[in-house]
Amino acid sequence: MTATRPAWRRRLLPALLGLGLLNVAVAAAYTVPRGVRQRGIDARASGLRAQVEQARATVSDLQRRSSTVHDNEAAERRLLGEVLSTRRVGLVPALSEIEKLAAEPGLEAGGRTFNPEPLKDLPLLRLGISVSLTGGYGQLVSFLGGLERSKHFITVDQVQLRERQGEDGDQPGGALSVLLSAWFRAEGEGQGGR
Repeated sequence: MTATRPAWRRRLLPALLGLGLLNVAVAAAYTVPRGVRQRGIDARASGLRAQVEQARATVSDLQRRSSTVHDNEAAERRLLGEVLSTRRVGLVPALSEIEKLAAEPGLEAGGRTFNPEPLKDLPLLRLGISVSLTGGYGQLVSFLGGLERSKHFITVDQVQLRERQGEDGDQPGGALSVLLSAWFRAEGEGQGGR
């Protein structure tokens, strides 16, 4: 004997299967596009976060550069206003100090040449000074040390040392050719004609 299903069960099964498929289709129609949208939103949010971090790094770099520019402007104001004098005011004292520094340790001074050079686009004047000196190593080192401590803005650009042997018990030494730069403020720049 075979059991037969009641008729209402035979009709209900396809309806339940159809309802289940309809439920799955509606759920998929609702959740799949929403999931795709959410992934798109997450990707855009991630991209925007990266842009924000890049903008923060750029702002930080610009702040650092701005700080450097302000520091350089302050250093320039100090250099032009307090450290450098004009050539008219500072040339003779600077040259006198160079002469004094050479004479103090007993160096023999040879020829000197001067080469004034205004700097393009800067309110500075560079006076190149070439000095020839002869003496012992200690005397030469003392001269260079004095230049380092000078209150005038003098730079040592080049040093050439030619060794000489001591004669008749003289201590060994050398002939020193020094290229210096004395720096001055261009006329009319900085504070009140100093």
